Amino acid sequence: MNDPIKFVLWAGAAGLVVTLVCAPWIVTANAGSRNLALGVGALIGACVILLVQLYFELQGAVASEDFVIEVTTDYQANTVRTRQPVPYYRNIYVESDASKLLALKTPPPTKDDAPTISRDLAIASIVSFLIEEQPDWQLDSAVYKTASGVISTWQGLSTPDNCTAVTGGQLRTNLETAGNMFAGAAPMDLNFKLCLPPNSTIVVTVNSVVLTTRVCQISVNLREPFVEMSNGDPAHPNTAPPLLSNGQPRYANVVMAGRVTMEYFGLRAQARNLAKYQRWAKRIVDGLKLRFGNV
Repeated sequence: MNDPIKFVLWAGAAGLVVTLVCAPWIVTANAGSRNLALGVGALIGACVILLVQLYFELQGAVASEDFVIEVTTDYQANTVRTRQPVPYYRNIYVESDASKLLALKTPPPTKDDAPTISRDLAIASIVSFLIEEQPDWQLDSAVYKTASGVISTWQGLSTPDNCTAVTGGQLRTNLETAGNMFAGAAPMDLNFKLCLPPNSTIVVTVNSVVLTTRVCQISVNLREPFVEMSNGDPAHPNTAPPLLSNGQPRYANVVMAGRVTMEYFGLRAQARNLAKYQRWAKRIVDGLKLRFGNV
């Protein structure tokens, strides 16, 4: 993303160089004036201080968080779902639609397709998470623990002029362009608008979702190949892997490693609204971990 601040900085630097080159000529031509010499000396000193401050103040920062996604494909029931050790299941809707699409796939998927199925479900689930749980980059959210479970509430605070709107149709198109087999599974209204920070973009690839703003970039990447694959029954892990009538394993359990990388750009390191971007990034990291049971 081209930040206009970069061009302003280069233009200012070029102008400053021209000034510093021309000023000594003017002083030389007017050597009888002590004030001009003192003024140019002060200018050079101020420029040195400015450069030192720019170097120390405009320092970017990078942080990352790792998470794990466990996906089980059941070739007998034609279902695919993430495995979560938490009682509050957060990914059920996208998995329900994904299972329907999987059942319609021809030819029927085999165990060799398990890594691709798992990766595509994970990316579709990340997009679904943004739609369902992070619809506005400025959220007033709260979580309440009750006797029957956990209740989450939120309210978007962004105004239209403080928002880059991305529709559900655009997100689905991004998934389709990336070749994701579950592009139609993310439960989104095609006219729904995801509110990102001003001047933002979202890019979906085969194994990543990248949000880029003028202040920071949040990249959610899945590491390939997968970490582990097994064929046991998730409900009875200590028993022998069940087989289909054709001798193939009924289940494919794939463990994938993911990483969220948050890069804060140096040119906006002292932005007045930096804290808002940091809170947004933290909500995404915490939400993804909760979504996939990394709690």
